[in-house]
Amino acid sequence: NSRYTEAEAYGNGNTMNVGVVFENGDVADAGFELYQNTPNPFQSETMISFNLPEDAEVTLTINDAAGRVLTVVRGDYAAGYNTVNISKAMIQGATGVLSYTISTTPTQPAGSAGKAHNYSATKSMVVVK
Repeated sequence: NSRYTEAEAYGNGNTMNVGVVFENGDVADAGFELYQNTPNPFQSETMISFNLPEDAEVTLTINDAAGRVLTVVRGDYAAGYNTVNISKAMIQGATGVLSYTISTTPTQPAGSAGKAHNYSATKSMVVVK
């Protein structure tokens, strides 16, 4: 991504625009996705990001390598891109390889708009001293 440096493309010795253009105005529906925490590895705090296709109650669970639950964060999140900031204090000062799991429960029951879904995904992160 362009977080640290701007995206550029070159052609015939000139800098070109790298922007995205939607021709028909339709954008594909964003589905459920759990992203890798950033920064990773981290010392004091990190950010866990995820995308929801619908409003949902989210449970974020962080476990150590032995499977012990270090912290649980629950909340209602809107459809789209969301983030949760995690500090070292929240994970009881643990270091090493940890896993984090996002599980969702739709905030509204399935209705005429379509079927509501439960989603779950797990990733690993590294905490250093």
